[in-house]
Amino acid sequence: MRIGSLVADLASELSPEYCRRLIQLLNNAPALNEITRAGLMRAMADESAALQVLTALKRIREVDASISCPGVAIALEAALAVAARNARDLQIDVVWTGPSVPGMSARRSAAALLELIRSANHELLVISFASFHIPDATIAFNEAATRGVRLHFVLESAEESSGRFRSNDDVLSEFQSMPNARVYVWPKERRPSGGLLHAKAVVADRSRALVTSANLTANAIDVNIELGLLIQSVRVAERIAEHIFLLINSSVLVAL
Repeated sequence: MRIGSLVADLASELSPEYCRRLIQLLNNAPALNEITRAGLMRAMADESAALQVLTALKRIREVDASISCPGVAIALEAALAVAARNARDLQIDVVWTGPSVPGMSARRSAAALLELIRSANHELLVISFASFHIPDATIAFNEAATRGVRLHFVLESAEESSGRFRSNDDVLSEFQSMPNARVYVWPKERRPSGGLLHAKAVVADRSRALVTSANLTANAIDVNIELGLLIQSVRVAERIAEHIFLLINSSVLVAL
């Protein structure tokens, strides 16, 4: 593992305050091997954090025994700056389906779903347990496909769930027939006993994601009480998409 990755992991695991204390300690220390557990305890006043840093510094020395304390401090400052920028870039909206509440405003699930579909320029990833015909969404998916957006649907099916899920499998065929579309299922022979494909999310261009309790059904996006988060974050959206495509590439999920 590279030093940059080790320092980035440390920055993500420690609080910003502990990172700043460590930077100050590094800038005053003559060498990494002279930073002791006792010195870290005095700097951080937290035994768990001190041991975590001690382990990280040992791993950094194993990668490059000649690296200086100021060098590690600069890398840690850079990792903190990147984390702060990512936090500023992260935007989260609460998305609801269900009865309105006086004095409270929230994005509606149907509106958030259509916004993501219509905003996509390159790729749409849709993951759902139940999937039934939603006219507005179907139109939006077809329009997206027509403008060249690649559509990936990861869906549960009655056959692959061994009948535990009763779906309208005609919808899977409808999605399959869309241009630029692929439909993936979780084969029953590759599931643990009783397993269901129960996740629900929509990811647009690996930069925006709707993670929700709502299935891809009219009731779920208009009638039920459902809760979700609309997330504007390349890091989060990419992690969801990469996880699913790794499952596809390893044949855990397969195309119909």
